[in-house]
Amino acid sequence: MNIYNLSLADLENYFESINDKKFRAKQVYEWLYRKKVKSFDEMTNLKKELIFIEVKTRANGNYGLPSEAVDKRKISNITKGIRKYIHIKNLENKFIRLDLIELFYKNKKFYINHIKQII
Repeated sequence: MNIYNLSLADLENYFESINDKKFRAKQVYEWLYRKKVKSFDEMTNLKKELIFIEVKTRANGNYGLPSEAVDKRKISNITKGIRKYIHIKNLENKFIRLDLIELFYKNKKFYINHIKQII
């Protein structure tokens, strides 16, 4: 998807879908079309956070919800990897967030659940 193909309404829908403020769309739109920036790093009035996402799935409910597979040991391993990545990329001053997305099939329906800030 090319962000330059998105209208202001598309951007507003996107930011609302990720539970962000609707005005964020106008900020991005102005940076792209009025100020003609080429990088999100140049958009100085946007919050900048680095989000890591763990995705878990289950084909059926026989083994519980996918989120139940993310225990303390799994989170510990994920955070070790995140710390190493942050150090290598020199991102120590960024706000870091770890989210979980679980995908599962239940009662002939497919569900997606986005759990923010699991640590």
